[in-house]
Amino acid sequence: MTATAALLSTLHARGARLRALPGGAIGVRPRDVLTDADREALRQHKAEVVALLRDVARESAAGDGLAAATLDAVPTATPLTWRVVVESCQPIVGPVRVNAWTTITDPVKAIEADLAELGLIVAARNAGREHWTFETLLPEALDRLAACGVVARVQALQ
Repeated sequence: MTATAALLSTLHARGARLRALPGGAIGVRPRDVLTDADREALRQHKAEVVALLRDVARESAAGDGLAAATLDAVPTATPLTWRVVVESCQPIVGPVRVNAWTTITDPVKAIEADLAELGLIVAARNAGREHWTFETLLPEALDRLAACGVVARVQALQ
């Protein structure tokens, strides 16, 4: 396996979706999956990565199944599994002002709703469904939980 294929395999296993963009750029979603070392490796192997991504896209568009075979032939690292960890829960009594536009009148119900929302977001991520909620709604839910007296975090497991 080439260094480029190994890099793409590792990033894919961590949930990164890469594609070749016009002008030879590389698009990555979600961005938070990349480490500084990953970014440097992508810079070093940019030409090979772009060529491989274009080949896979071309094969996929042709519908001959080679794109799937190309990605499946590359051994992948163990994918990350995410979970919600509640470190402490001491609900605040009474209304809680989260920010200038949000006041929670019943913190216990808000905690239940936010934990349920976090469960759905994490389940979608674990199922491999890339979604904007992981990057956008996750921090908001964690902020609301903190305002209500819950210390929680989302943890990646190997």
